[in-house]
Amino acid sequence: GRWHWEAPAWFTRTSALGVRSWRYLAANPARAAILAVVLISTVGAYVWYASRPKPHYVTFTTSGPELTTYNEHGIASIKPITVAFSESAAPLKQVKTALTAGIDLSPAIGGTWFWTSGKELQFTPKDDWPVDGAFTVTLSKEGLLARQVRLDQYSFTFRSQPFSAQITESQFYQDPRDPNLNKIVATVTFSHTVDTGRFESRVSLAVAKDAEYLGLTPDSRHFTVAYDKFKLAAYIHSSALPMPR
Repeated sequence: GRWHWEAPAWFTRTSALGVRSWRYLAANPARAAILAVVLISTVGAYVWYASRPKPHYVTFTTSGPELTTYNEHGIASIKPITVAFSESAAPLKQVKTALTAGIDLSPAIGGTWFWTSGKELQFTPKDDWPVDGAFTVTLSKEGLLARQVRLDQYSFTFRSQPFSAQITESQFYQDPRDPNLNKIVATVTFSHTVDTGRFESRVSLAVAKDAEYLGLTPDSRHFTVAYDKFKLAAYIHSSALPMPR
């Protein structure tokens, strides 16, 4: 066979432009000298800038907030948002001290910023976090951090936990005192206190085609719902179901 190569159009145009530019500069030495000065100055400025001592920046990472925990009395612990710095960043006099200025949370909610150590800053809200809230934190360049500390960035964003629900248990229940009383019982747990009305409007019971004898039709509303003390769990009870002999 035979090899054949043809220069692409962009290469041809670029070559032609280079030739015209060279002829243009060669026709007037003063232009060439000016261009040389500009190039040398640009390279020199870049070398000077690159060789300058670079400032030392402190970095940080954020974590949380996790879901609020409950006990038999109600809220047991509201989890904070934590800012962990790569090295000590807090003024010594502010360690283990609540902050009153120097940091801004938007949208604002009641709570306390607190230096737990020289490298860790936390915010704990007064009340529970809003569901799936978006927040922006802005750190002041003066007053909040030790005088020698410079950060690579002075703001960050985070979100609180979204609402979630999941069926954690389902069973076919038979009353031990009345064997003719049979029903389905399902347990749904929530990440946050649930709005009972909105939840129940989204619940329906349906059965497989081969179990239609149970009397449940698609989108059946034949059920009742009970809740735990803090509405973090729902217990769905179907109506009594007939069983074939």
